[in-house]
Amino acid sequence: RWLGSFDTDEYLVPMGDFKSMGEVADELDETGVKVAVFKSSPAKPRLNLLENPSKTEKSDGTFTPTVPADETFLHTYNCNWEQFPRKNDLSHRRKQMYRADYVKLHYVHYSTITVVSQMAEKETIAAKESWLHRYVERHVHEFDEKNEATMLHTKTKVAKNTIMWKTRCRQSSPL
Repeated sequence: RWLGSFDTDEYLVPMGDFKSMGEVADELDETGVKVAVFKSSPAKPRLNLLENPSKTEKSDGTFTPTVPADETFLHTYNCNWEQFPRKNDLSHRRKQMYRADYVKLHYVHYSTITVVSQMAEKETIAAKESWLHRYVERHVHEFDEKNEATMLHTKTKVAKNTIMWKTRCRQSSPL
């Protein structure tokens, strides 16, 4: 019923009372959602799970984050730099899950053609959808990251991206 195109470093996580993404999809179906959007901003590694940063630390305070052999990438890179709900969303990195019977063409981050967007004015009105000369998707839902689902984007960091890292993600990382 639902499809999505996600990178290997992006993980969907049910939140709140949901135990699986299948349960989340069932809820979306009950409310008439056809396209569901995940906010995105790359997570940071948890300092206490990386190899000792002092091994690669440079004079500017940056270091090369290295995941030890006995840790997983997902476990290590799971520190969002902003608490939910995120306000600083990198919208160009958003991803979607969508109803396969509704979205006819999807391009990486966007549903470009849907059942409704293909309709002429008369068809749209007959289907009790709102008509505009410029199509605006009406069946889209942005996930509540605390109570529905979130996408953990565990993007690898290079040394230049670790500047000022020691001032963030402190809850899980003793410094």
